Amino acid sequence: DMAHEIDAATRVGCSVFTVSEKVFKAVADTRSPQGIALIADRPEFESSRFATLRIDSGFVIYLHEINNPNNLGAVLRSAEAAGCEGVITSPGSADPFSPKALRASMGSAFRMPIWAGVRVDEAFELANSYKMVPTAIDLEGGLSYIEADLKRPRLLMFGSEAHGLPEEILIHRGLEMITIPMATPVESLNLAASAAVVMFEARRQIGSRN
Repeated sequence: DMAHEIDAATRVGCSVFTVSEKVFKAVADTRSPQGIALIADRPEFESSRFATLRIDSGFVIYLHEINNPNNLGAVLRSAEAAGCEGVITSPGSADPFSPKALRASMGSAFRMPIWAGVRVDEAFELANSYKMVPTAIDLEGGLSYIEADLKRPRLLMFGSEAHGLPEEILIHRGLEMITIPMATPVESLNLAASAAVVMFEARRQIGSRN
C-alpha cells in the first residue's frame, strides 16, 4: 500500500513530500495517476556497462527503430524476466526512460544494462567482440526458433512491426536467421510477443538461472 511505499522510500534515503491534488496532477503525465511519483537521476547505462558483461552463454537483444515506447517497455520487462544480459537500441528508437516506456517495463529499465542510440555497425562490432552470433528474427525465413541452438551466445536482433529489420542487417556476413512458425492465416505477432517467445526459448535451452 501507499504507506509501505513511503516507508521503503524513506529507508533508502529518499525525501518524501506531500502535495495537493492539483499540484500532483500537474506533475503526473497520466489522467488517473496512482498518487505517487518519483524524481530520480537517469541511469548512465551506456557502453561502459556492457564492458563488464561476461556472456559465456546467454544473449543480448538489439532493437532496431522500435519507436513505440509501450512496445519497448514491454520488451524490456520480458527481457529481464527471460534473463537477458542487456538491451541495445538503435537511433530512431523510443527512449527507454520515457514515462510510457518506464510504466510498460515495470522497473526493468532501471535494472538492466541498456545502451541506446547504437548504430547497426556498432552492434555488429559488439557481437564480434563478445563472440556472440548475430541473429535476426525474421518473418521471411530461417530456422525455426525451436530448432535453433540458442545456448550459444547470441545478439538477437528485432525490427519494428511496421518495417522489420533493414537490408543492412539482413545481408550481413555471418548473420543467422530464425523465424517463428505460425498457423495460417496469421502472418505475424506483435514485437513484444515475438521477442518474448524467442527469449524464453533461449532461457529454456540455456537452463533456468537466477
